[in-house]
Amino acid sequence: MKEEISEIVYQLMNGYLMPDTVPKALWDSIPDAFRDGTVCAEWMDDIYNARMRLGGRLGTDEEDPDILTIVNTYEKIARYIGESMYGYGKMNLEALLPDETGGQPKPKLTLCK
Repeated sequence: MKEEISEIVYQLMNGYLMPDTVPKALWDSIPDAFRDGTVCAEWMDDIYNARMRLGGRLGTDEEDPDILTIVNTYEKIARYIGESMYGYGKMNLEALLPDETGGQPKPKLTLCK
């Protein structure tokens, strides 16, 4: 697998991958966050229903360009934050805290992108 593990995790959590496309250990460890009955599935239903109501009021159905811009931009923000959090999680963040003697922390973190 040449893809970054963070991309594989992202795709698994979003339900984009099939079981035969990733190692079984990853498939078994990382659930689809949008499967039926999950809070993310509920939130996606809320988003869809709100898009439909707004589009109905605007007379554009769900494909209103401004509505799509809002939804797509929030998805980009969520992905960016998720990737950054994943990157920070891979770091030894305790190394950034002052040591027991009160010494200064190591250099500051930088964002993933």
